[in-house]
Amino acid sequence: MGNVMDKWERDSVVIRYRAALSPREREVLDALAAGASQVEIAMQLGVRRTTVSAHLMRLYRRLGVSGEDVRANAIVRARHLGLLP
Repeated sequence: MGNVMDKWERDSVVIRYRAALSPREREVLDALAAGASQVEIAMQLGVRRTTVSAHLMRLYRRLGVSGEDVRANAIVRARHLGLLP
């Protein structure tokens, strides 16, 4: 029974996080996970680097990550939550 409840709780968290991320933030997260720099993400999305930076700040805050390795922490957290493969 515990495994079923754990899966249900995890699925519930994933659904909440997916709903909390905007479509653009999901695009930025995917590009980030692919190893793209802010400049490369900006070019891919047709926006300014400062716009990408703002998306990343919101994304990091929503994922609850910070620190020196914030990019890596965000990718690990997103994978843990099922937001990335």
